[in-house]
Amino acid sequence: MTSPDGSTWTSRTSAADNYWYGVTYGNGLFVAVAGSGTGNRVMTSPDGSTWTSRASAVDNSWYSVTYGNGLFVAVAATGTGNRVMTSPDGITWTSRTSAADNNWYGVTYGNGLFVAVAYSGGVNQVMTSPDGITWTSRTSPINGWNTVVYGNGLFVAVSNSGTGNRVMTSPDGSTWTSRTSAVDNQWFSVTYGNGLFVAVATSGTGNRVMTSPAVYAPTLSAISPAYGITAGGTTTTITGTGFVSGGISGVTFGGTAATNVTYVSATSFTATTPAHAAGTASVLVTTPGGTNSANSLFKYTNCGPGVPITTGTAGVGALWQMLALPCVPTTSTIAGTFGTGTSSNLNTATYASTTPTTSPYGWIIEDRTVGAIAIPAYVPLLTSDISLSTGIGYWLKSYQAPTNGTLTMEGTATPTDVTQAQGCYSANGCKAITVTAYTTVGSNRYNLVGNPFPYNVEWSKVRIRVDGSTSTLTPTQANTNNIVSNTAYIWNDTGTGYNSFTDVTPSPATPNLQYFKSFWVNVLPGAVGHTVELLIPAEQSTLSYLQAAPDQLAQTATLESMPTVEMPWYLGWLDLVVSPAAAAPLPAVSDHVNPQKLPYLKDWYIRLKLDNPVTGWKDHGMLLGQLSDANLGFDRHDIAKMAPFTAPYLSLVFIHPDWGLKAADYASNFHPYSSTVDVWHFQIHADPVGSIVYLSWEGSPALLTRSRLIEVSTGKVILANDPRWKSKGYPITLTSTVQDYIWRVLP
Repeated sequence: MTSPDGSTWTSRTSAADNYWYGVTYGNGLFVAVAGSGTGNRVMTSPDGSTWTSRASAVDNSWYSVTYGNGLFVAVAATGTGNRVMTSPDGITWTSRTSAADNNWYGVTYGNGLFVAVAYSGGVNQVMTSPDGITWTSRTSPINGWNTVVYGNGLFVAVSNSGTGNRVMTSPDGSTWTSRTSAVDNQWFSVTYGNGLFVAVATSGTGNRVMTSPAVYAPTLSAISPAYGITAGGTTTTITGTGFVSGGISGVTFGGTAATNVTYVSATSFTATTPAHAAGTASVLVTTPGGTNSANSLFKYTNCGPGVPITTGTAGVGALWQMLALPCVPTTSTIAGTFGTGTSSNLNTATYASTTPTTSPYGWIIEDRTVGAIAIPAYVPLLTSDISLSTGIGYWLKSYQAPTNGTLTMEGTATPTDVTQAQGCYSANGCKAITVTAYTTVGSNRYNLVGNPFPYNVEWSKVRIRVDGSTSTLTPTQANTNNIVSNTAYIWNDTGTGYNSFTDVTPSPATPNLQYFKSFWVNVLPGAVGHTVELLIPAEQSTLSYLQAAPDQLAQTATLESMPTVEMPWYLGWLDLVVSPAAAAPLPAVSDHVNPQKLPYLKDWYIRLKLDNPVTGWKDHGMLLGQLSDANLGFDRHDIAKMAPFTAPYLSLVFIHPDWGLKAADYASNFHPYSSTVDVWHFQIHADPVGSIVYLSWEGSPALLTRSRLIEVSTGKVILANDPRWKSKGYPITLTSTVQDYIWRVLP
């Protein structure tokens, strides 16, 4: 029978007098399935009035049918290994293997998933499938489940058995929660519409219908990250159930409202933490269904959530990691900061072990001594009672894993000691860190400095103070005036090479001083005889990874004039290099410039990336391109790349032995605009060799269409727009520690 309004019904002739148990509509067709009949247990109709018999895949007792993702799916209560069938058109059906031979009575589709429920089967009375073909058993409460529906981000099933639990719900089809039905009737069907779930029963007196709004009080299962800084501003992902699009009316951390609450799905959303005192904070989420219970899922700390470290397996594969203290430690000794009983809980007894690769595995910290006269050198800190200091840079290598694999610490917030009026960039204040020049006139010295705050800090917002002056310098100004180089170097996340960046557009690596990490800064010859300080702002960076730029070569633009500033260069990574330039007068502080933004319409770049998928080693910090103010030789956009700290390493470099005093390896290489073929020579540096790595690239499709990769050793030409290399990259076997390549861009 059919009805245009649900009130007035008209009898229709079915294709056969079978036991028709289920009907659905999809793709312009009504489809019904039956539990009886011979070769005709499906019927279809384009209008609900005229029906045609169709052959089912097999004559099982088909109880329910649904439509989703371009597919009709039916489930049965009988059959052996074939209690599911699918059809793209409702006419031709194919048998599928169910997750179990249960009595499958109901099936629905929602949120990209087919979900079926069974009247029998024990704890596996639910099965799910993303495609209707491959099915997976799910654990559920044990009742006689008759039907299931999806609505408003929630799967709801009803049962004709059970005591006070004849309803179950799931936000994802996998995790199910028992719910109390209005009364323990034999509930046989449920549907959703107009913001309401409605179920009907075959038993009961005057109460054979029950309704429920499409909401329940939310539940929380996890927050990532589970730690955040007391200043707030940590972006978190909160997972649980019962989240409603447009219906999350409140999110609080320890009673204070979060910001930037963004719904993702019925099981997750993101939110930015507010400021809060150190300690555990209960996270409460309010929806139309109510508020979740109090919890201790999130912890505020002055030191941040910590960082993972690579320790290897059974004493093999540990990597050196740059280390900085993001707060003032409660106990300043090595043992008191990271040792036994701390939040990291590294074994104090095995610190500086003479056999670090033999169980029990050891760990050690090194610093970089920079005295008034002594040449800097790596110095192992050989006893665990040595004190560590905020603002100092260190190296860590551990053959044992800290608690939960994450290096953490406890302490108080790093105090600021320089105000904005005294030359700090930020109104939040700065931490002043003194760096040391080499005592010999004309020489430079690398200082290992620690980021003192529990978050990333933008390098372009760091200021350099000379002799206490309030006329502080940007990194580029300090570089121009022969005080401090504007290039910073950080050992990358995989521990196999340095990332380089400046405060000048554009940087091959995100130009942030990283949380819990130290960095190298080069103090130049002009600093000799002066007190030089880095003023690190207490301001969290908002910069992210520089994404591929649009192709702007076909555009025309009026290029504004931009002064080119000549600056001294200091060759190599030795501590004794003679400067060819004298210091200039100290300029005033300049406005902040975003180093991740290309200034002109015609500027473009391509990023090259190298990955070893087996070890996880990578180097993604290499840019080539054309800029309005670039030169064919060295210019301020060409960022040098520091030689690897140790093996293993995997690195991409532009080589320029032809640049005289500026000869070095580079992480970026920009040329001026060109209407002819342009080429870049680069190398892969690797140790050990023998593995397969993948070279990939990011850039606009128009640029990549004109780009070619050339293997120098063989002359082989690889098209950059070849779809074979799009997902993973071009495979390269590392046969030697140095391998040469050319990148060519055609006009």
